[in-house]
Amino acid sequence: MQALKQGMAQKISSLHEEVRRLVEPHLVPGASANEVLGDVFNCMHAITSRDAELQYVRGLPGYVKPTKRSLGKKYGGSSGQELIEEFFAYDAPLEPTLEAMFKTMPGVWDQVKSFKQRVETGNATSEEYNESTVIADATDGTELRRFMLRLKLKPGETPLIFILYYDGLEVVNGLGQARLTHELACFYWALVNLEQLHRLDHKHLRLATVCLKRAVSHVGMDVVIGGTPTEKEGSWGAAMERFANGAKLATPDGSRTCKGGTAVVSADTPAGAELHGLKESVGLFTISICKGCHCLQHGTPPPYRQANSFLHGLSQGWKRRCAGRKQRFRLRDISDLKEYLTKLKSVEAGDLTQTQLNVWKQQMGVNSFVSAMWCCPLYSHSTGCPIDVMHILFEGVARSLLGALAYIMIRDWGVHKEDLVVAIAAFCR
Repeated sequence: MQALKQGMAQKISSLHEEVRRLVEPHLVPGASANEVLGDVFNCMHAITSRDAELQYVRGLPGYVKPTKRSLGKKYGGSSGQELIEEFFAYDAPLEPTLEAMFKTMPGVWDQVKSFKQRVETGNATSEEYNESTVIADATDGTELRRFMLRLKLKPGETPLIFILYYDGLEVVNGLGQARLTHELACFYWALVNLEQLHRLDHKHLRLATVCLKRAVSHVGMDVVIGGTPTEKEGSWGAAMERFANGAKLATPDGSRTCKGGTAVVSADTPAGAELHGLKESVGLFTISICKGCHCLQHGTPPPYRQANSFLHGLSQGWKRRCAGRKQRFRLRDISDLKEYLTKLKSVEAGDLTQTQLNVWKQQMGVNSFVSAMWCCPLYSHSTGCPIDVMHILFEGVARSLLGALAYIMIRDWGVHKEDLVVAIAAFCR
């Protein structure tokens, strides 16, 4: 790679010199060939580059320019008081964005105002087994019904239910290595109110917040989501507090009070764990390794390698159809927090040491019970962030099984590994 870069640099330099040699005799006396060529070469950047994605975003109906929010400063140097870097977040104002979407995209408002009726007449589920029940959408589940109850809607109020998406985006140079230098933390939102077919259309996905990923590490995820005590305006948490109490929005039908909040966090396993104070990665000494349940990796054999059924524990109706299955570990739920509060009181009373509490948190797979999402009222920490299929299935189980299959094919069946690679490439084409 280094030789490639050096070769490219030498080639550009030789081309520059060749063009200068050809141009210089035709310039007026006293003119600098290098200055002229500098202008020409710089023009090529403007002519050949275009930020298509940014132009697309700005061209969306209902686009609202993000606002700048201070996250904090990083100090260092020999004195420890030297300003190293100042961190900022860029937040798209939520209420103006919604109002702009309602105004420029009539179908959005129509679906929002009809959402409550659609949910109430939809396919409500329960924990009882019913072979005719089909869960086709998030709006069919019992958790959404519980969220609607937590809203405590009054007559005339319109529910707004948000999905918050978070993940890191790493920006690198294709001919160089700049890992972690320009990594971004990206937060987007979508409305559950919209029909499933259009809910995640590109034009319906909107920016919540974007900042440097290293800012999250320095100031904390809680500051990025909820803001600082002196600067909360613009943050997602501040917007959720306003909507929990009811926010007035301009709509095509006049001013309406909209009430709602974040019901679902969409994130892969590390990002979801970062938002919820759980273990972001799994090491040798990590005991509880899942953000959704208390799946333990320590034991002989490790429990997480054994088959488990959560359906088995729902009701008698499910147990009859899960014969032979077992629920070897339980889902995370509100009892975890209650147990934590009990232990905090024991620490305060002197019956438990802080070290013992930390050991218990490690066994529970928790870094912090007071996570960044606590600034979002109505949000359920135990059910709000489903297990992501990507990392559990495609990058986890499926990849392991494919690796085992390839091993058997090569070692036992006599398939040459290069033939296997060629076959996979041919199939992809």
